Amino acid sequence: MKSLTFLFVCIPQIAFAQTASCSPTPRMSYEESHAIKQSMVPPGHSMSEFELDHVIPLCMGGSNDRSNLQLQRWDEAKRKDDDEWALCEMVHEGVLTCDEARQTMKEWKP
Repeated sequence: MKSLTFLFVCIPQIAFAQTASCSPTPRMSYEESHAIKQSMVPPGHSMSEFELDHVIPLCMGGSNDRSNLQLQRWDEAKRKDDDEWALCEMVHEGVLTCDEARQTMKEWKP
């Protein structure tokens, strides 16, 4: 009999101000993200090496369009996730505008 292991990742729910320019975008389905990620993995590498990342995070109104998606190595993705959650909270608290936070994410470097 086969044994399956599942990994569940919990991401805190943050209630962001609903503005026309910065409404959170719903996440695409697992099936869709899996297919996109699979199509982007470079030859000689495996999907498990990467996370499918939104350049402009969903919490800042980023889209699920391929033009807003990139593969990131897991260590880099973790650092970016930490930064994007901090920026999303700053937008929610009124410290930054959504446009300022988006620009910061566009310029983000590991």
